[in-house]
Amino acid sequence: GERLRRHALRLEREMRIRAAVGRGAAFSELWAEAAAKIGSGADEGAEQILTQIAAALQLDGPVVDCDRAMPAQVLTHLWQASQAEKAASFRKLVDALIVRLSDILRAAHINSPAGRTSQALRAALGDAHAEQFDFDAMSRLLGRAAARDPLPPTRRQRIESSLATLRAQRFFPDPKGLTPEIEGFDFRFDNCAEAAKAYRERLPALVEVVKALAVGELEAEGRYVEVDHDPYFERYDEFALSADDLALFPDYLVCIPPGRNDAPENAGLLDLLSSSLPVKVLVQTDDLLEEASIGTGHFAFGVRSARLATTAMGLGGMFVLQSPGSNLYSLRERIIAGMRARSPSLFCVYSGSNDNKLVPPYLAAATAMESRAFPSFTYDAAAGENWASRFSLENNPFVETDWPTAQLEYADEAMQRVKEPTAFTYADFVLCDRRYYRHFAIVPRTRWNPRMMPVADWLALDPKAAADRVPFIWAADASDVLHRVLVDSRLMQATRRCLLLWHRLQEHGGINDSHLQRLLAREKAAWETQMRI
Repeated sequence: GERLRRHALRLEREMRIRAAVGRGAAFSELWAEAAAKIGSGADEGAEQILTQIAAALQLDGPVVDCDRAMPAQVLTHLWQASQAEKAASFRKLVDALIVRLSDILRAAHINSPAGRTSQALRAALGDAHAEQFDFDAMSRLLGRAAARDPLPPTRRQRIESSLATLRAQRFFPDPKGLTPEIEGFDFRFDNCAEAAKAYRERLPALVEVVKALAVGELEAEGRYVEVDHDPYFERYDEFALSADDLALFPDYLVCIPPGRNDAPENAGLLDLLSSSLPVKVLVQTDDLLEEASIGTGHFAFGVRSARLATTAMGLGGMFVLQSPGSNLYSLRERIIAGMRARSPSLFCVYSGSNDNKLVPPYLAAATAMESRAFPSFTYDAAAGENWASRFSLENNPFVETDWPTAQLEYADEAMQRVKEPTAFTYADFVLCDRRYYRHFAIVPRTRWNPRMMPVADWLALDPKAAADRVPFIWAADASDVLHRVLVDSRLMQATRRCLLLWHRLQEHGGINDSHLQRLLAREKAAWETQMRI
């Protein structure tokens, strides 16, 4: 009941505190530490109760805080899970083929003169009953019927070559430890240039593995025809690889460190994504607010990061996900789909971990999505033939409106309760950053006047009417006193641009589609004309 609920809330708080200070421990370890602290107080039975609950949960794993490192940790974890599935599928295919090809060589050896020597016969029988047989006599008897080697030299060479290539491949080495001298390739990188270089250097080896698989399958099924297949495999190169071939091998994961998005080694990001390489890229930003360096300066609000995902969608043929860090768990199924996609995948994430923010990273990330500064969306080019099936604006609050709204309740001068619907806008998001206080002016209640208008309502006015009004947002000080905060023209221009980008995303999602509205207007006009006739 209530006692258990209070224990659980205290436990969660203690675990969050430990995660926030970088403990990085397992869930079970943090739980035990927090339970011990709670149990050390007045309620001695709390630790026992919480320990029993932990045992019943049967849940464990590393606990991460919503900080700068979290997006890369989450995506790496899901990438590893996806690659584990690929590795299991690849090893199943390769191991089965190795057994089949080895059986062919073993059968040929048994039926060859070398396989009928006394030493070979003794080795085949084993030591259990070796003393009961005369292997020399057996070899002479079998030798009379022995024919030539049943495997022609060219076929034997093809099978042995395929086996050697498959056993020595470094993409998914044998996990059983049969080839400990073979070290697997690393597929995790922190910049695009190194990932592209590694792919190019490993491409010839990948071609050889695919070739060995194809030749091995043909030989295992007895369908290899030298006249037809020799010329084909002699010319086999990277241009012969199909999408199915590439899908067998690991994907390259690139987690660009925050602050290195514009570094020279990442300048080829869009080229990397548009080249159909099997790559998954995380582009993380910690700051969505930046002043342009040209002219007087305007809010660019992270133009290189906030617009990167929409730019990548225009290239087509890939998977794109944009989300703040606070929303990654909600989009976990989408992230998994991106990791499993055969196409390149781009993950654009805003962490909210900026030292200039007045709120914790989780809230900073959440306000970025609420204010439309960094909306959440996914684009999957392989999901269908149109935008309706490829694009999704899921998880965004109030997706069909300009801004999310909530009831603001406060007491007026007469201490009467007032309820007022209030929109959360891009200007509210900027107010949470201490660097941009110059774009605001606090107005106490005594100076409120009818010309003041909430930002969302001001943006809906035509330019002439807006010129006579002053936009403001609500804010409360440390004493919970409510203020109106005026917003300057530069920030209002940035807010309008943010809204324009949101409208474009809405159209992609089929909301307020201008083409549909134009068609409806035309049909309505035609219907009204027909009715008048």
